[in-house]
Amino acid sequence: MACGWLGQITKRRISKKNRRSFFTFLLSLLLTLSVVSCSGHNPESRENEPAEGVAVPSLEEIAAETEAEMSDIDLLPEADYEGYTFNILSTNPDCLWGYMVSLYAEEETGEPLNDFVFRRNTSVEDRYDIKIANSAELDSTPTSNLAKTTVQAGDDVYSIMCYGVKWQLVDAQSGCFINLHKVDSIDFAHPWWNGEKQGAITLNGGTGIISSNTFADNTRHIVIGKQAKGAVITGNYSENFLSVQNGIGKLAKIADNIPEPYEFTRENYSNYKLLFNGEKDKQYISGFIYAEPTRGGSRWSSKGATIELPGNPGETYTVSFRVDVVEAALTEGAGIYVGDKNLMPFTGEGSFVFKNKVKMPKEGKITFTVKCKNWVPHELDETNLDTRVLGVAFMEANMVSDPKARTFSMNTLSY
Repeated sequence: MACGWLGQITKRRISKKNRRSFFTFLLSLLLTLSVVSCSGHNPESRENEPAEGVAVPSLEEIAAETEAEMSDIDLLPEADYEGYTFNILSTNPDCLWGYMVSLYAEEETGEPLNDFVFRRNTSVEDRYDIKIANSAELDSTPTSNLAKTTVQAGDDVYSIMCYGVKWQLVDAQSGCFINLHKVDSIDFAHPWWNGEKQGAITLNGGTGIISSNTFADNTRHIVIGKQAKGAVITGNYSENFLSVQNGIGKLAKIADNIPEPYEFTRENYSNYKLLFNGEKDKQYISGFIYAEPTRGGSRWSSKGATIELPGNPGETYTVSFRVDVVEAALTEGAGIYVGDKNLMPFTGEGSFVFKNKVKMPKEGKITFTVKCKNWVPHELDETNLDTRVLGVAFMEANMVSDPKARTFSMNTLSY
């Protein structure tokens, strides 16, 4: 991938194994880093004194935040790439500081951003058994020659290429790049895509045509935010269920997808249940571990776990959650919250069905936040190799506004 020219990627053949390493790494970057944009400033400008009155975080605060962000890597799938080298081809650091400072660090130096990148890369290397390396050239010309030669030869020595925009424009004329705007389709149906945090495709402004994409079955597919002006969603495919979260109503035209998104009715939302069993449940949750067969199907909450459930605006619901609470998760104020209110406090360990009443907002969805003490099995028992960050285990949610209505399954989309 060539950095520095928006909308361009290298055109070369990458083996399935290397492609998975490539995307896994990029997802790790997305989950753990707010990318530093390219600028023409000299790196020495980093040493400028902050403006008067601007609070500068301490190294301890940055380290604590870094450690919290690192835990997001645990949401990525397990894989072993057997020592594969993820090689970055870069050029003059004075020109590309904005890119390289966010991609590679040779060692810890005490500089906060450098040390964060070093620890992040080390964590990715350890998790996936890869080596992240940087092949630096001092001049854009030899870098461009290397890039062009390897791309045209179909060689995958370099996974990312960072060099001057001027030379990328020259290389583009040699057929080394393809324009992302002209790509017919993008395939999201691969195991390295994690759709818990956001939609595979999200439109939060302007207008867009979302077409000819293949999506994994159990993830958030398309999210249209309320600030979008319009959208056309057509010709997309998912094996069993196409998930479209439409925030602009009739301004979004959705047609000729396979299958068409399920259109929920008021009756569906009057009385329904959602099982945390891995079947069409991911679009309603965020910050949960993968589904397990234990307890008849369940998911552990993790850091920042939330559940967003739909309903008929203005109606009062009796909401219930079937949850296993372990002692390690208990702490003051633990429970299931709506806003700042603890609707369902966790007061002891065991299996519970927590219940309370909520009024569905006019937006037609309500968010529940899980707050508890997170814990790691390995830290409690060194013989336990489980290093996941866990909370409490959820098995089922029920939303009832009309007890006389039939119970609809959000997992099977049937009664």
